[in-house]
Amino acid sequence: MERMNNKLSDDPDDTGCRAALSHAKVSAKEQQNMWTTVAIVLKLGSLVFKNQKVNAGGSGMMDGSVVKNKDLANEISKLMKLDHLSEEDGLSKMLCIYRRIVPGNKVIDSPVNAKQAEDQKNALLKDIYSKMFDEIIKCVNRVLIPTRQPEAFVGILDIFGFEVCFTSLPPV
Repeated sequence: MERMNNKLSDDPDDTGCRAALSHAKVSAKEQQNMWTTVAIVLKLGSLVFKNQKVNAGGSGMMDGSVVKNKDLANEISKLMKLDHLSEEDGLSKMLCIYRRIVPGNKVIDSPVNAKQAEDQKNALLKDIYSKMFDEIIKCVNRVLIPTRQPEAFVGILDIFGFEVCFTSLPPV
């Protein structure tokens, strides 16, 4: 197998991550989804919130937060395919509220401050990253599954096995 990080190749698809993913039989569409997810994670990490009075529906104006860099939030929404949602239902709004659903399926949204919005953003980031990591592990496991019966194996010698091994030796 060729080196995956062959610096002599002019074609970026023959080197690095893309070559490794292709070798792992990850389709071009799956690879595109992975790169989009990486872009989402990187851009989402740059989202900034600021404290501000916000309209809390029937409660009037309350202390809350808003996204400071709305253009970036719109770009992230587009990458996440959430750009069809209204501003009231979109990513920027969801990160700046605490939503509860009470009996009768009534929705209660409470504004959160900038620190809490940041914490919610970080929780979302961790979840996306975790799911991405799980997918990469599945790809690696697909590659590592043996295609034929192995001629040799690696075993782990536990403490019990170690004791059995030494029972045939004379005591010292």
